[in-house]
Amino acid sequence: MCSTGASTASLIAAIAASTGVVIAVINSWAQRRQHAERMRLDLYDRRVATLNSILSYYDAVLLWSDTPEQKLARDSFLRAYLQSEFLFKKKSGIPALFKQFYEEGNKVIAFKQSQETLRAAPTVNAKLFEEDDAIPGCFRSIEVGSSKIPKFSRLALHR
Repeated sequence: MCSTGASTASLIAAIAASTGVVIAVINSWAQRRQHAERMRLDLYDRRVATLNSILSYYDAVLLWSDTPEQKLARDSFLRAYLQSEFLFKKKSGIPALFKQFYEEGNKVIAFKQSQETLRAAPTVNAKLFEEDDAIPGCFRSIEVGSSKIPKFSRLALHR
């Protein structure tokens, strides 16, 4: 009789141990899934913030007058441009667009900052003062009258 009680107790202990292992596995799987979902949402938020920095940079470039807010928008866009390499796949083309916007935007900023110097010698730099050349192609495609971006985005560009 004692051996039957001992085998029953060992059977109950084995069932309890295996139940504990199953619960631990299910809990681990649920935590892993929750962590993956949290990471996906965090990545989404970071991507949206990165893409929103384009609008601030665009406003700063078009209205450039070297204000602290415009410098902050330029610096934020630089950070977003550098982060785009990690947040977006290269084959999506988004990191390349960020690079193009950054380079072309800096050309516009440099042009606007040196307008007075350039006006002193208009014959040497006459081509720079032509309206179409003052705004690089990547920014011309985002102008308000362009049909290349949705209506809501055109409104957001001119807040």
